[in-house]
Amino acid sequence: MRGFLAAVSGLVAVVALAVTLPSAWVAASVADEDGFVSLSRDVVTDRAVQDAASDLLTTRLEREAGLPPQLAETGRRLLERATDRVFDDPQLSGAWAQTLRRTHAALLDDPSAGSGQVPVPLDLAPLARLAAERTDGLVDAPDRLVVELPGGPDARALRLVDRSPGIALAAGLVAAV
Repeated sequence: MRGFLAAVSGLVAVVALAVTLPSAWVAASVADEDGFVSLSRDVVTDRAVQDAASDLLTTRLEREAGLPPQLAETGRRLLERATDRVFDDPQLSGAWAQTLRRTHAALLDDPSAGSGQVPVPLDLAPLARLAAERTDGLVDAPDRLVVELPGGPDARALRLVDRSPGIALAAGLVAAV
């Protein structure tokens, strides 16, 4: 009987450890805002991401500017140059970190809300501020410039991410016992 209990206890410890390690990583790298920013920091160095963000910024800032038709083409070219230069700006990493913090907060503020796939609300306002500074007053940067990216995480997965610190702690205690 003693051998059987030892085997069952060992199996429970292995399963608990298998839950603890990934849960602890998710808690530190996804549920934690600083971990999320650190994990996602390099995404903005990808050329495809820069091109897509530049196009989104140009379109949104052009709409915000409300330029008269006779200035629309010139204004668009100026905005395109300004948004392209954002990605060479030394302040880019700080603006991108702020964008990621806003996205993290929007995703995990109320993970119990909703069901199914949740669009990722990417707030590009910090990047828009950098671009607007290069337009010689043509546009003002909005306080919020949210672009919802389709194909985000499942609402159930977000709830698990939100609970991951507790799951990691509980499973770690079970493994230790």
